[in-house]
Amino acid sequence: TVTFNYNLTAAQIAAGVSFTVESRQTAIRVAGQTLFGTSVSVPSNTVALGAAPAAPAAPATFAAVTNATTGAVTATWAAVTAPPAGSTVSYVVQSVLVGGAGTTRRQTPATSGGALTIVPAGNSYTVSVAAIFTNAQGVAVEGPMSAAVTVNTWPAQSTALTNVLSATARTFNVGFNNTSTNITGFTIQRGVSATAGGAVTWTTIAVTPTKVGNVYSFSNLAPAAGFYRFRIQATSVAGTTAVATTPTVNTP
Repeated sequence: TVTFNYNLTAAQIAAGVSFTVESRQTAIRVAGQTLFGTSVSVPSNTVALGAAPAAPAAPATFAAVTNATTGAVTATWAAVTAPPAGSTVSYVVQSVLVGGAGTTRRQTPATSGGALTIVPAGNSYTVSVAAIFTNAQGVAVEGPMSAAVTVNTWPAQSTALTNVLSATARTFNVGFNNTSTNITGFTIQRGVSATAGGAVTWTTIAVTPTKVGNVYSFSNLAPAAGFYRFRIQATSVAGTTAVATTPTVNTP
């Protein structure tokens, strides 16, 4: 069995071509003797490649929304109708990190309303959609992108939380990391219990962490002796993370 490839030019694909392939066996000589002569040409079947379909228009009424309860990002758009005869319609959604070079992500949800994977969390993205017409031979043509919309994700969860009792009586120095670029604020609570494993009473405290790079920190004076820990939630315009809690530290 002999297999070979034939590469079509872009012009041939666009115009549509039909072709056959002929093959023949050439003479094979061993030690000066002809074992086989040249055979008669045998044509293959005819392969017809339909012309590439015309490019579709950009889908209309595109929107992308972050669910404030789940954090899932969904995109919706008006379906592109009336593809060329024999062609199917599919879509590609493109998300681009705002201010981030080389961070384009392309996804192919089957229909409008599908959930998108928008990563990393804690950023703003511009999102758009394009339609694709594909003919029966698999030749695909992508249309222009729709007008882009900006979508915010939930912030990333805070990590590397620390809670250290300073030399100043009952003052705790708290630190944590967060890589989000779209944070609008934090909710910070102080929890105290009478024993290490006892019931915890939580109080929201008014404190603005200091930021250096991706590292945040603040200090807080505890009002009385006890076992203290802090929990932190980051917020963006899209929603709020789950709480992240520091280790527990006792102060007399």
